[in-house]
Amino acid sequence: YEKIQIKCIFGSATNKIYLNMIIEKIAESNFNDSVFDSKVFGKNFSDHMLIAHYKDGKWDEPKIMPYGPISVTPAAMSFHYGQTIFEGMKAYKNEDEEVFIFRPEKNFERFNKSAVRLNMPEVPAEIFLDGVKAIVDLDRQWVPKDYGTSLYLRPVMFATEEAVSARSSNEYIFCILLAFAPSYYEKPLSV
Repeated sequence: YEKIQIKCIFGSATNKIYLNMIIEKIAESNFNDSVFDSKVFGKNFSDHMLIAHYKDGKWDEPKIMPYGPISVTPAAMSFHYGQTIFEGMKAYKNEDEEVFIFRPEKNFERFNKSAVRLNMPEVPAEIFLDGVKAIVDLDRQWVPKDYGTSLYLRPVMFATEEAVSARSSNEYIFCILLAFAPSYYEKPLSV
């Protein structure tokens, strides 16, 4: 486990520069303790998401912003040619309220191996790993402490270029979503 050592400090302003990322903090958190009572995986999203755009051969500055819909054309190449990849990892909290992420560097390596295989741009560590740490630290109240529960992290990248040409896209969105993950099993399994 990698301990998150980054601490977010927010003043009265809603926009701050953080690790070369723009952070637009949500006006009022959607979090309440009842989120942790949910038995449904992947439906209770945290307050923020990270978005970075790839265009003209380079990544723009990533932005952490309030979670919500994003606009994508129906001609986005990911819909037509399947240029989409994702990883999944979890954040945990211990009794001392410290947050840990299990081997995010391995998810980063796998993600970029997938990108190479699908002829997509690799995501730099400053966007992927620093982005994971920054967004989890920002939404740390969403990380549960109960055994078997976690905050699920879903880094995803998909082609966004508007074209129905049989080729690789030249434009992409990289996004990190966070969602509460309840315990999968009510009782121990025998395997």
